[in-house]
Amino acid sequence: MMLTRSEKRALVFLSASFLCGLLFLGLRSLGRERTDICLAGVAETVGGVEAAAPLNINRAGIAELVTLPGIGEKYARRIVKLRQKKGRFSSLEELLEVEGIGPRRLAKIRQMICLE
Repeated sequence: MMLTRSEKRALVFLSASFLCGLLFLGLRSLGRERTDICLAGVAETVGGVEAAAPLNINRAGIAELVTLPGIGEKYARRIVKLRQKKGRFSSLEELLEVEGIGPRRLAKIRQMICLE
């Protein structure tokens, strides 16, 4: 199949537009801060007090999850059960699927948890 000169130009234009769009999206995402990624073993100092590194909810067991404020053994078991049922969490908002965890409880722990 042969393309005419104008069809080739249109194809080049569309390809260039697509690549520019991908470049734009890539550059745009560089400036965003990812708060859901864990930095293993990293702790930060806040007001002279060392804060613990965020807890990876895809690896944490019940014993680790209960250290979070507002998360007792009952909620920790539900989190682990949901993770076993659905697989790894891909966003922190998936915790809203756990019975009893709503937007307020998630907001309380959001800065203390992360995904791998």
